[in-house]
Amino acid sequence: MNDSQRHSVWTAAGWLEIVFGVIGILYSCVVVLFLLGASLENMKTPSPIGASELLPALFFALLPAFYLSISVLAFCAGLGLLRRRSYGRICTLVFGALAIIFNAFDTFFLWQDFLVHVWQAYQKTELPNGPSLASRFVEALELTPIYLGCSIGLALLCRSVYTHRESFTRDRPPHHPIP
Repeated sequence: MNDSQRHSVWTAAGWLEIVFGVIGILYSCVVVLFLLGASLENMKTPSPIGASELLPALFFALLPAFYLSISVLAFCAGLGLLRRRSYGRICTLVFGALAIIFNAFDTFFLWQDFLVHVWQAYQKTELPNGPSLASRFVEALELTPIYLGCSIGLALLCRSVYTHRESFTRDRPPHHPIP
């Protein structure tokens, strides 16, 4: 791949990261507003919080902050990738690694959920709740290639960004050797 093709791929990836970052930021703001509304509604009826309810409440309180941080990271990675800055390179590598790990876990748990329901239906220990086995199988078959393709694309992008360090020097002053 020559430099102009590489730079156009980096530009497209940068715009995609910016768009997904903005969507994630908006989504996390909506989730925060929803959780605030739900907590204000629950404040009308006082009830003590038990120890068993504390961990899920903490998880749901921290979930939007985690999602917001990942979205801001994606936005910064896209902006830095468009501007060919070294922070964009670093953010792209971090975001790519996190996204690949997320895709791997998501694929694993998608198939695990399907296979657990197959096992429960086979053993007739309990009836599976939720969608039918056929729809779970179709979902796993549809999403696995998408996650795999996304992970491969991110890995190739990260490899390209990592190996072409010299393209991300716009924020550094020019180096003049001392005579």
